[in-house]
This record gives sequence, C-alpha cells and structure tokens, in this order.
Amino acid sequence: MGAISYDHADPCIWTVLTVKSDVEGTPAVDVLAIPPRWVVHEDTFRPPTFHRNIASEFIAIIQGSLDGKKDGSGICTLHNGMTPHGPLRSEWETGISEEQVPVRISNDNILVMFESSYVLGVAGWATGGKTVPISDRYGEFEPAQP
Repeated sequence: MGAISYDHADPCIWTVLTVKSDVEGTPAVDVLAIPPRWVVHEDTFRPPTFHRNIASEFIAIIQGSLDGKKDGSGICTLHNGMTPHGPLRSEWETGISEEQVPVRISNDNILVMFESSYVLGVAGWATGGKTVPISDRYGEFEPAQP
C-alpha cells in the first residue's frame, strides 16, 4: 500500500471515492479517508515535502492533527492547483533530526481530504470571517538554515 521503505506515500492510496469529470483520466473529485498508519521508511525525510499539485487539495481535520501540526480539530486547509505547500520550518527541522524508527501516527485522528481538478473556494459564511491568509503566517515558512 504505497511506499513502505523509502519516501513519503502519495495520498492517492487512501482514495475511497472518485467522481468522474468530462475529461477521461481526470477526476472531478477524489475523496480520501486518511487512516491510522505506521511510518516505517528509513533514510529519508518523513514529513510531506514541499510540492505543487495540478489538483486542488482540501483537507479537513475532524479530530486530531495532521503531519505533526498542533492546530487540532476543526481546522481545514485549502491549496488550489499549482499552489506550493509543505511543512512549516519547525516541522522541517524535526523531520531532518528525528530518529528514524517505526512510528504509529494518527491513532485518534479523523481526516478527510478532497482533491479536485477544479479551482475551489471557501464561502464567507463558512469561515465566519476567520480565515488566516498565508501572508500572515509567512514567518512560519522562512527558509531553513544550512
């Protein structure tokens, strides 16, 4: 079920539902359920790397946390297609210094992810005016020091 000895597993391994689009091979929406799992790969960077997707990516943390983020339950993230995203500097520093032993993660988490070939937006009423633009969090993404 994905990468088990090296590299970060691609989230598509957790797809539970695909909604077809008019373009063959391009889903309108993939629905993913991210289960509890063991992280066992060695000699590699374990957190998700900085990347860009052609698809829009929406993650809802129903309960728990995601990839070590301490934000907690009820938090959502949205990255539209080709928007760079990845770990915060503190998560990167942990990722390069942590001991490479098998770790069980997400035991109590309930995470749902949607990937779409369409650009997604968030309705104002859904955020209650409490969105945090990435520019307000810029310091958290400062480049790592060599």
